[in-house]
Amino acid sequence: MIRFIGKRLLLSIPVLLGVVFIVFAIMSLTPADPGSLILGIRATPEAVAKLNHELGFDKPFFERFFLYIKDIVLHFDFGVSYMNRKPCLQEALSYFPVTLQIAALSMFFSTVIGVSLGVFAAVKQYSLFDTFFSVMAMLFAAIPGFWVGMMLILIFSLTLGLLPPSGVASWDCYILPTATLVFGSSAELFRLTRAQMLEEIRQDYTRTALAKGAPNRVMIWRHALKNALLPVITSIGNSFGGLLGGAIIVETIFGMPGIGTYMLKHILAKDVPVVMTCTLILAAMFYFIILLVDIAYALIDPRIRAQYARKRGV
Repeated sequence: MIRFIGKRLLLSIPVLLGVVFIVFAIMSLTPADPGSLILGIRATPEAVAKLNHELGFDKPFFERFFLYIKDIVLHFDFGVSYMNRKPCLQEALSYFPVTLQIAALSMFFSTVIGVSLGVFAAVKQYSLFDTFFSVMAMLFAAIPGFWVGMMLILIFSLTLGLLPPSGVASWDCYILPTATLVFGSSAELFRLTRAQMLEEIRQDYTRTALAKGAPNRVMIWRHALKNALLPVITSIGNSFGGLLGGAIIVETIFGMPGIGTYMLKHILAKDVPVVMTCTLILAAMFYFIILLVDIAYALIDPRIRAQYARKRGV
């Protein structure tokens, strides 16, 4: 297992380099330059050229890219913001906790709601419970998240006055943003869990367990669910990574000072160091989550643990 984790951590180096190169190329190929965006349309060409030279933006693409990578590898220097000249890493990390809290809360409630309802719907297939939540899951999966967020603000903030529409001043400020992300994410987990559970409870081993006198709840929660969880765990990991990116929309709607709104503001100003730093943080977090998913696979499925043991023995 340790050898497997080490290989995956080494594999993260080319993956993150690829992500950095793609985003760096996109930021460089987009029109305009940071000098003109920062100084505005009234700035003279000389002032714009001077600022671009100070920022190093007038250098060739590959030279800027390799200098950026060298500063990170040798000095762990992610650069300074073009706009406020502050260190990018420290400033980005100060915004990241808000995004992480929204994504973690959303993932927790999505998992509890989606997996639990999916199991019950599979056990009670074709019942009123199954039909109702299947229809609701398809509905919530099709509704855009930004529309859900605006409707929640309209109902619970503007009409009823129960919850704040923006900010992070108190814990109740996280309720509406979390609910916005939970609707779509839990719907996807519900549909996947239901499908996997329906497949597992029809397998021969479940019928054999029931024939030997195993209680129905033991067969469902200890045997069928354990095997059905493997693809669900993968979906949970991917969903968490998606929630980190989806939090950008939620943070914009609810006016929350997360890394999403921070990055969006600097994208519009073509602040390359800030955008690259935020991208690296999100990409590294997503890769770490996928690594945890792979480890969870080995903890749940004894066949994977046996495979690791055979490789270690060889």
